[in-house]
Amino acid sequence: MTETLSYADALKILGCNENRLVKAAEFAANATRTGWALAGGARMAFTLADLRDDAVRYGEHVLRRAPGWKGDVNRHTRTQRLAAAHAVVVVSAYLEALDEAKLPFALSLLGLDRGEQAALALGGPAAGGFARLAEALLARRLPAPAPHRPYAETRQAVAAVHREMSQALARYVRGTAVWEGLSPDDQVRLPALLAEGPPARALRIYDEDYRLLAAAGPELAVWSLGPSAGEGATGQAGPGTGRPGNGRPGNGGADRGGIDRGGTDRGGIDRSGIDRGGADRGRAGRGHARADTRAAGVGLSRVARLLAELAPPRVGDHPAVHRVRLAASALDRPLIAAGSVPGGVTLPLLGEGYINPRLRVAEMTREATPAVKSWWEEQTALPDAEEFLVGHLTSPHATRAPLVVLGEPGAGKSKLTEVLAARLASSEFLPIRVELGDVAAGSSVTAQIEQALTALLGERTTFHEVVEAAEGALPVVLLDGLDELVQAAESDRYDYVEQVRAFQRRQAGLGRPVAVIVTCRTVVADRVRFPHGVLAVQLRPFDDDQVRAWLDVWAQANRAPLARHGRRPLPADVALAQGEPARQPLLLLLLALYDAAGNALQRDGSELGRAQLYESLIQDFAARELDRDPAVRALSEARRRRLVERELVRLGSVALSMFVRGRPAVTGDALRRDVSALCGSEAGEEWTGQATGGFLFVDRGEPGGHAFLHATFGDFLVAWLAVYAVRDLVRRQHLAEDELIAVSPQDADDDLLYAVTSFSCLAERGPIVGFSMELLRRLPQEVRVRAANLLAELLRGALHERPRRSFTGFAPVRHPLTRRLAAYSANLVLLIRGVSEEPVSVSTLLRDTPGFERWSSHAHLWKSQLGREGWAGLIRGLPACRVPGDVLLGGAAEPWDFDAAGWWFTDPAGRAPEAEGRAPGSAEQVVWFATRALDERPYLLNRDLDLLTDSLPARDGVVVVARTSGRVVTLTRLVEELLMSGSLPVRERVALYLDAIAALTALPASRGRRKLDLLLRALALEGRDLPFEDRARIVAELLRAGVERDVLRPLLESMLFERTDSLTLLTGAGVPEELLREAHPS
Repeated sequence: MTETLSYADALKILGCNENRLVKAAEFAANATRTGWALAGGARMAFTLADLRDDAVRYGEHVLRRAPGWKGDVNRHTRTQRLAAAHAVVVVSAYLEALDEAKLPFALSLLGLDRGEQAALALGGPAAGGFARLAEALLARRLPAPAPHRPYAETRQAVAAVHREMSQALARYVRGTAVWEGLSPDDQVRLPALLAEGPPARALRIYDEDYRLLAAAGPELAVWSLGPSAGEGATGQAGPGTGRPGNGRPGNGGADRGGIDRGGTDRGGIDRSGIDRGGADRGRAGRGHARADTRAAGVGLSRVARLLAELAPPRVGDHPAVHRVRLAASALDRPLIAAGSVPGGVTLPLLGEGYINPRLRVAEMTREATPAVKSWWEEQTALPDAEEFLVGHLTSPHATRAPLVVLGEPGAGKSKLTEVLAARLASSEFLPIRVELGDVAAGSSVTAQIEQALTALLGERTTFHEVVEAAEGALPVVLLDGLDELVQAAESDRYDYVEQVRAFQRRQAGLGRPVAVIVTCRTVVADRVRFPHGVLAVQLRPFDDDQVRAWLDVWAQANRAPLARHGRRPLPADVALAQGEPARQPLLLLLLALYDAAGNALQRDGSELGRAQLYESLIQDFAARELDRDPAVRALSEARRRRLVERELVRLGSVALSMFVRGRPAVTGDALRRDVSALCGSEAGEEWTGQATGGFLFVDRGEPGGHAFLHATFGDFLVAWLAVYAVRDLVRRQHLAEDELIAVSPQDADDDLLYAVTSFSCLAERGPIVGFSMELLRRLPQEVRVRAANLLAELLRGALHERPRRSFTGFAPVRHPLTRRLAAYSANLVLLIRGVSEEPVSVSTLLRDTPGFERWSSHAHLWKSQLGREGWAGLIRGLPACRVPGDVLLGGAAEPWDFDAAGWWFTDPAGRAPEAEGRAPGSAEQVVWFATRALDERPYLLNRDLDLLTDSLPARDGVVVVARTSGRVVTLTRLVEELLMSGSLPVRERVALYLDAIAALTALPASRGRRKLDLLLRALALEGRDLPFEDRARIVAELLRAGVERDVLRPLLESMLFERTDSLTLLTGAGVPEELLREAHPS
């Protein structure tokens, strides 16, 4: 849960000068930890009535002051004060409600007078009871509204706190003299009276005070999800509910004037001075805003409006701050920063073409699985993304922990940060956008922010200097692209979100609070550790209304220019017929661009796969660029198709250059060198300059260099080039066979394939694998069959040296030969799976030995050489499953409960091996397996191996049991199952005991004693749940297995007392009678 304030915390934030109230809060915060005297109890004299009067009076004072906070404090201070005011309201509402509960005693009788202090200072129940009551009222963490939780949920949490306060008061009263003075009837009625009266009354007071506070601080209206306080809570009285007044006895003349709560009589208090109309206006505004969101919103336009309503006018900025804000103002730029756009197309502006996203939100816990799509379906859907963002950024949580934005490639994560930064730039926030792909992946969070600021401002600048120059504006750091950072970092950055939170806490401690938003691809979320309580949102695919809204914007921008060429903008119905591609913002844009070239989607309406969409769009772009040359237009269609394919090879070389470097951008010089080495000198400086100035690229300027418009363009082109190399391999082999040249598959010309696939594993980026599989499945059947055979032959010889190769000049990075062979062989396996109709058998693929030494050597090579991203990606992209006698690649992944031990100790038919020894009375086989895992640990230095072998019971081996069912388990696993077997049928539980006893016979007594103790404990816990006859049989088996009689005597004693015929049943099972007489001589 989000960290919240206590009443004592709130008084400190608000600078309360009510001396008695401050002392009471300090006492409450310390008494249970330091003791009565050290907490200051001996120096205080006050009653619960005094506490009530002071707290209620101070609560009303806070409500009167709140309207003045808007203009005289900065954003963070205002947020802190509003959060503190809410905490004050929660407590004062309860204490005020106590006054109207008609309790059978006066509150002035409860507390500390001078006579009680001497006794309480000595400690004892009364002192501890009052300390616990004070803590429950003033020192406990209090619920607070949050933009991801409905107001009704916050209201329920407040009601629960009020009930707990009543329970604490009831417990305290029982230990005082007041309790002794109550009549028996009053003593019986008091717990129910406290449980029912004050909490209900307090909740109504809280509702109204919340509304008054929201009128003074409109932020509270967006600090709750769904209906606000002003709109009431579902199924409950809203905060505007009228409350009948109850006469209040005199209480020392507390002055409570100055607040008008709509004429509600609250004990005769005159409340004039707060404008209730503000609350009503705020409520009306929210209703109008929510009506606006029935249609898809555009450009987060309401974010700016909502923030403007919350913020005072902003004066002139420091020059550096002005440049930071100016850089964030991207709304008047095109929707995508393309170098050029296809002819006849006009890109909408970002402020017009960005459709507000749909979001789901979740608090991260240990059980959260944010990388799993199905998990997100169970999380809370946000009805209004704009209100949530404003609510989050104006809430205390924003400066305590980052907000993580997850989404699929092309879902609009980066565009969200661009648009949000632009909306924040004109408010009391200072947006600082950091593209994590452009900063040093291994740097600290602070260093990365300063690198981005230096690049933006053109001079070395520190974060501290910019924040100081902002003069109170709250910095909002937008860290865009955590997935790129995770993949590019040489060291593991799984704790990056924790580092961001630590950065925020350090800055807050220095008096420079900062809000942070981090974006990341959903698929990478399983490689990031999320601190407990961190908020994450997922960008949802477009719904029908959003698709239509975006295409309306597209049509407005392109209807006239397309009409001049006899074409029409893409209609929504045609786009929606494409299914999933139309629901991702980037893919929807690509669909619109593809259709704009000739209305192809409108003509045939056939559904495009992702790879087909990218390929068609890039081919059309390349064809239009080539057609600018009259000589090309004069060529035959076949020749023009070859030239288009050459363009894609060159573009693929550009993508490959970036991919193998692990960078999203590459300098012009590096690109010219790499493309020339792979595609020939014709693809040199002139071509590179023209291509990188086109639609697919953005120029980040030196030293950033050139980058693809979106990372998925590079992913597709790397996959396309790899598949092209496979097609080229098949074509060259076919030509050689046609010329009657004796060329074996092992000698096939794979130089291009090797150059393309030997630097990095394609599975380092999941989209590359997806694009590759789709492209390979679209190859003709004959080509796929030939490719499968050729690739398999190449794999079998992939680790052997090939002395002469072409394309040796293509070397974007320098890798050891082992690394290149590992990448090449792993990619061959991926490509083989892609061209195969069914899962691939390892034994057939590698013609492996029964022990699978070749497969194992390949896998060890891959793990040791491909790096974290390559190895993890290969496991994800190439699921493997063990079956009897083989391993299948590309089918279902191996289930978690797979009988791993059985795979090693059974033959391909599933039969157990010949026994080295049989346990007495048992059909199971027991094998003593000498493991080398402990000896290998210093050599392999593998964290997983260290953790797993840490549980090994002995250095020289483990006991393995081949069960009659065919399953093979270790003795450790058997004992664990025994302790957890309560839900199994009796027959299976008995079998577990017999198997464990058989396994114990293979251990020396000294090593098996711990396991034996656990077995006996499990048997004792069975009790009558396991029939007596079965337990007798198990005891007899233990004796036959050589278990010492003294060990079994306590169990036998309990069993002999269990039944009148115990002796007969035990002896019948085989337990010696003399042993039973020893256990129970009578």
